[in-house]
Amino acid sequence: MMLSVLRKQQHQHSQLQQQLVQLQQQMQQSAEPDTFGLDNDIQEVRAGALALGRRIQAIEARLDELAEQQPNPDDLEPERRLYSRAVRMVELGADLDEIMRECELPRAEAELLFSLHQQKASR
Repeated sequence: MMLSVLRKQQHQHSQLQQQLVQLQQQMQQSAEPDTFGLDNDIQEVRAGALALGRRIQAIEARLDELAEQQPNPDDLEPERRLYSRAVRMVELGADLDEIMRECELPRAEAELLFSLHQQKASR
């Protein structure tokens, strides 16, 4: 009986050793480069993400450049007010010199406003 128990334990020991060897092999395989192409897929995804990141940075830089080139709407507002005022003055019958003086417009611009107003009035 003792011999039977001993043989049974030896057999279990042998099976456990085989399982241990198999587990160690599996661990080594998982630490080695992927044989199914997953590492290549991961590298491709990484490369794609990096390329996309660089493209986004380039687009953001271009947008920043364009934003710097655009005039600030707050800077244009005083000019718009002056032109609106000049148009009102023309509609109210102010003369060319008065519009040039009050709205600080050059003669050519004031004459243009007069010309446009005359075209509107004749319609």
